[in-house]
Amino acid sequence: MHDHCEVTGLKTQHNRAENKTSPQSSSVNQSKHFLPASTEWPTVWVIVAHWLSFTLLTYCYQQLPLWLIITLAAYTLALFSSLQHEVLHGHPTRWEWLNQALVFPAITLWIPFSLYKETHLIHHNNDDLTDPKRDPESYYVSPERWKNFPYWVKQYFRFYNTLSGRFFWGPVHIAVVLFYSELRLIISGNLIALKRWLVHGTACLMALYWVMVICDIPFWDYLLFFVYPGLALSLVRSFLEHRIAHDPKHRTVIVEACPILSLAFLNNNLHAVHHDHPGLAWYKLPKVWKAERMQILEANDQYYFSGYLEVIRRYWGRPKEEPVYSSTGRL
Repeated sequence: MHDHCEVTGLKTQHNRAENKTSPQSSSVNQSKHFLPASTEWPTVWVIVAHWLSFTLLTYCYQQLPLWLIITLAAYTLALFSSLQHEVLHGHPTRWEWLNQALVFPAITLWIPFSLYKETHLIHHNNDDLTDPKRDPESYYVSPERWKNFPYWVKQYFRFYNTLSGRFFWGPVHIAVVLFYSELRLIISGNLIALKRWLVHGTACLMALYWVMVICDIPFWDYLLFFVYPGLALSLVRSFLEHRIAHDPKHRTVIVEACPILSLAFLNNNLHAVHHDHPGLAWYKLPKVWKAERMQILEANDQYYFSGYLEVIRRYWGRPKEEPVYSSTGRL
């Protein structure tokens, strides 16, 4: 199954046997022990504000102009994805069941939370970052597959490795690959996959009942004007968060962002800080960045961008690199 899912940014069961036998970093092994000793109230208030915003936006859908709906929906659903990311790392309370309940309604629709959590914690094995056989969130292709691709497939992945390709087409690409991979698991009789999708279906029904029945938003409107732009904005953050490099410490980026985007991404744009301190709450990351700026940039070999405008200027129409993995660095 790995051959069908290698350049998704999210892989599922196809390489888990290998992942289970590979050495795991301390961030993975300790991931279940990141539950805070006391409630992290800044995160709680952001969750409350998020649900209020989503409720108002959907309830007032019929009265708002489309451009405003798409803009606010992109921000609101990207923030929801960031909150899910906080929760899978153990925030914001000491009770894991409560943390997951706070983000249970699946307003982004596309991925089961349990699958996101499992694959993301494997991704935090920093020594394996970007390796398509070991990192479930790798966007790269193995050299063996790449050399067998026809020209048009290589061009497709080069387009997908531009920011415009990731932004406009990325939501379709990752959803199709994920659904195909998971459907194959279910058809093959994998009960774990079936169970997680049944739970996810319940979470989706909760969200869609509010959206379609209470707010009278047609399903396709919600998919196109809420889910799609929300996922597209999230993919802007993940676009260059990792690169191929021989030294694993050089693979993770720092992007300084304006306060509005930093909140939407919950400071995960300071990605090197997050990978160094995966249990640290989002609102504490900027303090570490400011205190250790020079050390962090030295450690990640200056993999740094001053903001997302710089990212747009450099990579909107140009691939950030060839999407071919190499353990020794860039090809």
